[in-house]
Amino acid sequence: MDKKISGDLIIANKELAFQKKEKDKRAAELIIFTNTKITEGKKDEEYIGHLVAIVESSDDAIISQSLDGTIKSWNKGCEKIFGYTAKQAVGKHISLIIPPDYINEAKKILEGICNTEIIDLYETVRNRKDGTKFYVSLTVSPLKDWMGNIIGVSKIARDITSRKKSEAELIFAYKELAFQNDEKGKRAAELVILSGDLKAQKEELKRANDDLEKRVFERTCELENLNHELKDLSVSKDKFLSVISHDLRNPLTALLLASDELNSHSENNTFDPIQPFIKIIHRTSHNILQQLNELVDWAKMQQEKTTLRSCLS
Repeated sequence: MDKKISGDLIIANKELAFQKKEKDKRAAELIIFTNTKITEGKKDEEYIGHLVAIVESSDDAIISQSLDGTIKSWNKGCEKIFGYTAKQAVGKHISLIIPPDYINEAKKILEGICNTEIIDLYETVRNRKDGTKFYVSLTVSPLKDWMGNIIGVSKIARDITSRKKSEAELIFAYKELAFQNDEKGKRAAELVILSGDLKAQKEELKRANDDLEKRVFERTCELENLNHELKDLSVSKDKFLSVISHDLRNPLTALLLASDELNSHSENNTFDPIQPFIKIIHRTSHNILQQLNELVDWAKMQQEKTTLRSCLS
């Protein structure tokens, strides 16, 4: 329920309460005025006729009863509200319009009025002629004779079924509004909890991200160190190849040439005792140089592959 509907219901409830208060006030003033005139014993027929006309034309039910419960007067308002004509009601007991469950309540109201001698207001339930029950507002006041003795009570009854229905709807609306407010409160609390969970998750993600960044940084440093080491190894390898290519292959080539010369001269000396050794040196030198050349060629091929991968990456 939105705020506008809630505001309209509050205004309607206040208006109903104000109207009820004003009607009860006018009814009480009328009863007091009537009782005063009767107590003073005035016999002005014009006044009495005017008073009777007011009572008869009233939309409210105006009833008078004796202390034993006998109905003494019954106006048009009574006929309209309760369904009984004056002929059907006058002389009958007031229980004619009181549900059995409310008889004891009616007795207590009568006793209270007789003891306090003041006008009082009640909201209760009464019966219609067709047997249906409905809510009424009762303004009850004592009736006195010319000596001041209470001889009965007068009642102004008003059908308040519509007001009760409006009040019930208003109560339901208030309950619905309260329920919705409770639901909103629950959702707000859930949102607070969810917000806390999201905050905790965000902090956890931040910690995880910080940890990941730290690990990436550390790994990057490790890779940079490894890269430097690889570069150092590459330099060392190049130096090693240089040593193999120049410092070893050149002396070995010279040794090979010398062994070739020795071998060519020793072939004519069939029984030369060093001839076998010369042949071994000559053959071994050729093998070593061939293997050395193959090692250099292989190293150069690996270096070219490494350089190509670096360019592609």
